Amino acid sequence: MTVAGARGRESALLQLTEEQAVAQRWAAEHPEDVIGFLLEVYGHAPEVGRTVADTVEKVTGAVGVAFVEVP
Repeated sequence: MTVAGARGRESALLQLTEEQAVAQRWAAEHPEDVIGFLLEVYGHAPEVGRTVADTVEKVTGAVGVAFVEVP
């Protein structure tokens, strides 16, 4: 994983079920409306929110770099 390499140690990415995510939020004492909002945002993100864009290059004139390339 790129993040693990940048950190210099192992990382794990776990896909939670909706039930597991809700249980974690309840355990962290998040209010019900916050939990509902997070489920909506993370569970139903539109494709545009999951697509890489050329915004950095348009705004700064410089090509964006991958996370692992950031000094």
